[in-house]
Amino acid sequence: MKKFIINFKQVVFGGMILGVIMWGNVQAARLKSGLRLLVSRPELEVGQTLTVTLEFRQVGTSSSSAISQPSIATPKDFDVEFSSTATRIMMINQNLEAISTTRMQWKAIHPGTEILGPALIIYRGPHGKNRELKSNLETVVIHPAHPFSLFGWVHKKTPPKTIAKPMAMPSTQSGPESLKTIKPLLPLSAFWIQLIFWFLVVLVIIGFVARLWKKKHPQSISPSAIQQLVDRFSKLKKSNLEDPAFCLEIASLIRALVQMKYTFSTMDLTTREIQVALSARNVSKVEIQRIEKCLKICDRVLYAEGTLVTKDKQGLFDAVEALLGEMSSGNSRIKLD
Repeated sequence: MKKFIINFKQVVFGGMILGVIMWGNVQAARLKSGLRLLVSRPELEVGQTLTVTLEFRQVGTSSSSAISQPSIATPKDFDVEFSSTATRIMMINQNLEAISTTRMQWKAIHPGTEILGPALIIYRGPHGKNRELKSNLETVVIHPAHPFSLFGWVHKKTPPKTIAKPMAMPSTQSGPESLKTIKPLLPLSAFWIQLIFWFLVVLVIIGFVARLWKKKHPQSISPSAIQQLVDRFSKLKKSNLEDPAFCLEIASLIRALVQMKYTFSTMDLTTREIQVALSARNVSKVEIQRIEKCLKICDRVLYAEGTLVTKDKQGLFDAVEALLGEMSSGNSRIKLD
């Protein structure tokens, strides 16, 4: 009997260990891929736009790939205005994490309540089998449009019901006492409305002048910040990274140089968005083509699983050195290797 109890405890203990291992494997498998649906707001009015985001995330699944982009049915109360897709690859704890983001802008055309989703995506797993992922559901409420006023969209208010008062008999008094009963023609609130309106006009003018001043007098770049990028580039030249890791690092370096030189955020922008931003700042076509060519080489290696030939690698080095040379000209304290 004692031996039977000991064997039973061993079986229970082994089953608990096996269950914990299986639970851990299931959780790890869930972390490898996932599809999430996000909306910019849960409520809106007819005529307003809604931003719908589909985020497909893969962690440590270099041998898996998506067969198609995420898809979602367009509800009858919306019209699709445009959509865009961007992919980012990051290195986290020696694992590659790929995030594919699809953004769509829908315009509300009819009031009602819509349940969005689930979005679907089909991808090929590490073992070569096709798998289907579904996203979560989101509920969006569309209200009827309200009339426009000087200060934005306002709700209609029904006037309160009032009981008619009996008409007062005209006063027979004359003189200064009778003048106190005369009401002013214009309410005092009209003065405050005009004051707020002109205050907003002054703010807009000040903002416009400040923007022009900033364009004509750009801030000087700190030599220490440029030197940090120079040291980072020197380490990259001496490193022996593989093609994906090398392209990820040098693309980040090029974005940092463009951000520092032209004073706009570039880390979360795609290559096309960076090109549009540079064109809006009247950057020369030669400069734009040089930056775009470098980023497209890195995109081909990262997203299309291409190889980095020696000629392209040397071209990337030359482009970064040219940018660093232009930014460090006139600063004798900056040392280029």
